[in-house]
Amino acid sequence: MVATGLEWKSSSQLPDNATLAVCEGQNVTLHWQYNHLQGQHLKTEEWHFVEDGGSSDRLLAVRSQGQFVPEAGTTVQLEFMPNAGIRLVNVTVQDSGTYSVRVSFNEHGSIKTYTQTAHVHVSANGDGVVENGHLMATVRPGMTRDNRTQDLHLVLACSRINEPWRASAHIVWSTPQHVELQTSWWDDGVSYLLVPNPVTSGPYTCNLDKATAALGCQSSESPSVREGTVHMDGVEARLSLLEGKLQDVRSRESELVDKVDRLEAENSALKHQLAATGLATISFSVFILNSTHYSSDPLLLPHVISNQGEAFNVTSGQFLVPVSGLYVFHVTLTTTNPVPDSSIDTVYLMIDQHPWRSALSGRPNGYYDTGSTNMVKRLTQGQKVWLENAARGWHSLPFSVYFSGYLLRAGS
Repeated sequence: MVATGLEWKSSSQLPDNATLAVCEGQNVTLHWQYNHLQGQHLKTEEWHFVEDGGSSDRLLAVRSQGQFVPEAGTTVQLEFMPNAGIRLVNVTVQDSGTYSVRVSFNEHGSIKTYTQTAHVHVSANGDGVVENGHLMATVRPGMTRDNRTQDLHLVLACSRINEPWRASAHIVWSTPQHVELQTSWWDDGVSYLLVPNPVTSGPYTCNLDKATAALGCQSSESPSVREGTVHMDGVEARLSLLEGKLQDVRSRESELVDKVDRLEAENSALKHQLAATGLATISFSVFILNSTHYSSDPLLLPHVISNQGEAFNVTSGQFLVPVSGLYVFHVTLTTTNPVPDSSIDTVYLMIDQHPWRSALSGRPNGYYDTGSTNMVKRLTQGQKVWLENAARGWHSLPFSVYFSGYLLRAGS
């Protein structure tokens, strides 16, 4: 750490805000050292302490004019370590807390203070790093899917690591073939391992790194302190995996069935919504054969091929637009008797009293003739569409008319 006018030495191997996990009865050295610049004059060095869970800052010692003076009533046994460090001698659990050094300099008439901090956690002898004092490997019930491969695996668990050792504890697993494996994941201080497939019969062991702090808090001579072993039957494990895969397939099949049921329900609900909002299929196809009735009124087309949405009124001969959108209409007019005649029949496609298209059918030289028209138009809900003859009254020559339409796209 570099501050204006003072440099903390990185060689001290004690970074600011470091955490040290130690055991009761040990000595703890806080190696704080610094270099100061020219123009600085050391005023004081002070060491302070805040116990775990507390908020009161307590002065431990002062060094002034080369003299290290512990504060009266200080319960922590202290020794000075050049040039700003201290040693905590024969620590107890009560010595757990936050320690800091504050170095003050007179820099050109102004007092400036620089601080370094360390957190010390002292465990009682016998507490140690591992819950219940020894490692124990177990097979966790059930199976877990590897998110990377999607394969199912049996899972092993190693005993819970106590606080505050979790940050420094290192667990290594080994297989019956003595292959070392790293922890697959940690959860609440427990190391978990996805057992590689296919499972091999034999001992699987979780090992605690011998260098881990806090082994000194309990006897490290016993192998149970540093390792835990569980024996696995490869055949039994493979049968369990097959059973698990079968259950997984059944579960996925059930999920798919549920998903299909949900989709069908959603589809049904959507159909009802579409019908309620007029977005269901809207179409019609009607006709009249051999008619001789010519009138300015809407042409009645009594024969219905289809009328989806019931928007075409057979009684009035009119199509009532049920929802605004883009519509397509087709009209075909056919003369049905081959009588020589030079007249022309005309049928108009009407929208609200306005003729938009006409279908023409002539009868020259006694032949059948057909005329047709199409229209694509955006209409508004409530408008009316029908067919109307250009002629009036009755006509001696019959004709046939086919009229159809449908909603191409709803919306304005």
